Amino acid sequence: VVVCGFTAVGASITSAKTVLPKIQPCFGKAVMKPSSYVIACADANTEVVSLHWTSWKVASASATGKYEYNTCTPTCVAGHFVKYPATVALGKIKRTGSNTVFSSMTVIYHPTPKHSKKVTVSLPLKAFS
Repeated sequence: VVVCGFTAVGASITSAKTVLPKIQPCFGKAVMKPSSYVIACADANTEVVSLHWTSWKVASASATGKYEYNTCTPTCVAGHFVKYPATVALGKIKRTGSNTVFSSMTVIYHPTPKHSKKVTVSLPLKAFS
């Protein structure tokens, strides 16, 4: 009888489902652990690429990768893309429709080894329709 009690408790604990949040891209369905993410939905001139997720939890996620953006010099059409090492942190969970998603992304990138810059954006980003 005691063994059955433990089995039932064990079954209920292991069958409990933890819902991990996703990240909503500019277009399409929300995803988990993308290898890249466009930050500038209108023109794709800013993104994080080569993402390697070091954690993806209920309240936060983090990755290393590259922050890539168009210099837009002299114009965005004539500009070129530069990439810098970066860390990405996701947080601030929110419910949207049938998904639980992260609503904040912070990117810390390093244009030089001794200097870093920080960019924080609210998610989900909206693409122009």
